[in-house]
Amino acid sequence: MNEIQPKNLRALLDYRGRGNPISSHPQDAISNCFPGLETDFRNVWRRLFVGIELHEATNQVVAIEPGSEAEARGLTTNHFLVSVDSVLIRGPNVMPAFNTIEWNNGLAEVLQRGGSKVTCRFELLTDASTRDVELMMRPLFEGITLTEQVAPPGALTQSLCSPWQNDYRECACFYWAANRPDFVNVEIVGNTAQGHNWMHKQRTPTTPKEYLLDDPSDPNLVNYDDLFRNWEQELRFQVGGQDTD
Repeated sequence: MNEIQPKNLRALLDYRGRGNPISSHPQDAISNCFPGLETDFRNVWRRLFVGIELHEATNQVVAIEPGSEAEARGLTTNHFLVSVDSVLIRGPNVMPAFNTIEWNNGLAEVLQRGGSKVTCRFELLTDASTRDVELMMRPLFEGITLTEQVAPPGALTQSLCSPWQNDYRECACFYWAANRPDFVNVEIVGNTAQGHNWMHKQRTPTTPKEYLLDDPSDPNLVNYDDLFRNWEQELRFQVGGQDTD
């Protein structure tokens, strides 16, 4: 059997191996960026700079390689990356730890400098003092594949919620829209839609169509313990947006 060798990246992305369902492709994932059931792409930023490791969700230094330039320059786990070659990584918030989106976007701007040294500016959390350290930036890709230095085996799934019930209960409404309903048993009354929150426990066809706001502490809604101990009975199939046995 001849091996298929597509001549363009689009063809590689569109190719479907025999037996792989459509749901196995990244473009069909619940989320191919923020943590979902498949991958957490933020993990590729963690090992982007030789000698340090960053937190996958913030720009904080979480580990320093012994004997590295970073250690020699006195970097600690109280430091946050704030810029790379003058490209700002830290967003507008006061606390750098809460700038997830901004620092991801900032790093994306300097990826073409992979394989060369860049000037990284770090800020100390305790007194806001800064220091510049030259670090080698690893290339993100080798061809069209993530390099193993940036994304070793298991890295892209390392920060996913486990067990799944944590993420399932915590991430409400639109985040899970592809895999978990939110507003069910809906009927139109005049100009108003009425129905149930899917996490509403012990509802029946005669239960008033009152949507309960998502609150894990509400005894009328499925909570974490319910999911851990009894999810098979608490969660219901939906057919056409309606409860079914």
